[in-house]
Amino acid sequence: MNLEELLKSKTSPKIDEMTNEDLRRLFMKYKGLLKERDRDKAFWAATNENLSLAYEKLDELVEELREAQEELISKQKLAIIGQLAGGVGHDLRNPIGSIKNAVYFLKMVIEDPEPDLKKTLEILEKEVTASEKIINSLLDFTHTKLPSLRNVKVNEVIKKTISKISVPEDIKIVRQLEKTFPTILADPDQLDRIFVNIILNAIQAMPEGGQLTVKSEALSQEWVAISFSDTGMGIAEENMGKLFEPLFTTKSKGIGLGLAISKNFVEAHGGTIEVQSEIEKGTTFTIKLPSDQL
Repeated sequence: MNLEELLKSKTSPKIDEMTNEDLRRLFMKYKGLLKERDRDKAFWAATNENLSLAYEKLDELVEELREAQEELISKQKLAIIGQLAGGVGHDLRNPIGSIKNAVYFLKMVIEDPEPDLKKTLEILEKEVTASEKIINSLLDFTHTKLPSLRNVKVNEVIKKTISKISVPEDIKIVRQLEKTFPTILADPDQLDRIFVNIILNAIQAMPEGGQLTVKSEALSQEWVAISFSDTGMGIAEENMGKLFEPLFTTKSKGIGLGLAISKNFVEAHGGTIEVQSEIEKGTTFTIKLPSDQL
């Protein structure tokens, strides 16, 4: 029986019936089959690896597409909200101004008003001031001005901002301001608006009192950070991604533009604003700004 017949045979070949040449050829045949098997394994391994890489790349492309789509939708929404807010703001400014002038006139001409009238005028004045703040927020959001940059001592801005805010007696403000905090290139008015919005949010998050820690620190030669940590109610996880969206608010008062405007101001400075929160433990807003100087 020759080698070809042995290979086709369904019975095991008898070694003693094979010649040395047949054994050599059989060995070489098996060796070739082993090499072919190894090549097949390598091929399929490479194919599987390439498929895995292709799937990963596809996932990345799908994620990039999703993010691009969300960004486009967000920009479209912002454009519509901006147009609406700008129109509403301008339309309300004149009647609110007229009411403000009327209240001022009545207070001037009525020397000794009755208690009820005096209280009504005070309420009107208070509500007009609140309405003006809303209108200014609408206009600030639609017409974010470029920061007027100059060398600023941020610690001084923080102190001035805190001093002008009416802080409830049951809320303690702790300042941890780095003494060697560098002077940075910034717009002090926009920084003040940012700090006011975040501090007021922190106060509203602590209706039963608590502590707000304001901290400034130099992170490196290029970056500084200002953080605001409260011991309030915290932010629900499902709301974390919506915090900086315009018109999003969980409060009974306000229109949800404070944080959106703050984010715009921070980004106009080339910085970032981040938030960390835990329910019933509190929230920390951290602003990072470049430490450029003139």
